[in-house]
Amino acid sequence: MNTTTYAIYDLTTGAVRWFMTSEPDHIDGSTPSGCGWIEVDSIPNGGWHVDLESKVLVEGALDLRTLEQVKADQWETVKAARDAALNGTFNWNGMVFDADEVSQQRIQGAVQLATLAASDPTFTIGWTLHDNTTSTLSGTDLINVGKALGTFVQTIFAKGVSLRAQINAATTAADVKAISWA
Repeated sequence: MNTTTYAIYDLTTGAVRWFMTSEPDHIDGSTPSGCGWIEVDSIPNGGWHVDLESKVLVEGALDLRTLEQVKADQWETVKAARDAALNGTFNWNGMVFDADEVSQQRIQGAVQLATLAASDPTFTIGWTLHDNTTSTLSGTDLINVGKALGTFVQTIFAKGVSLRAQINAATTAADVKAISWA
């Protein structure tokens, strides 16, 4: 008896339904409607699918999400990276400042104090930097730190807007998956 190993797959998705060993003369009769078959060397372990263009067995589970679902999932991934970046650091005048939400609030409060004390040239605040060193900042310095923080935040959001537009414009799941924060 001369037998061959086959992958039986869904003709619409490429998802492998099962593997089987059969005599070549019997494979057509053993393949259900809506399915195709390809010859394989052996029955592999794990998830597999058939590339519908090349009719080649591909390792890995088949992604059956719609393009819209892939786009939504990728946007969630980009948003998470954006939010992580917002919790990073930014530089001003050679100093590195924390930019997490609490630090942003503290900087905004210090900028308000500096603005209110604008007529006092002796106004200063001691500020703890990202590396835990302390620097004395004047009112003008604090206002400039606030501007640098605003630029930092707006740059991150602009990048997010650009990536979202790219995701929305993508026409294939592969193109969508190629779009990332990095």
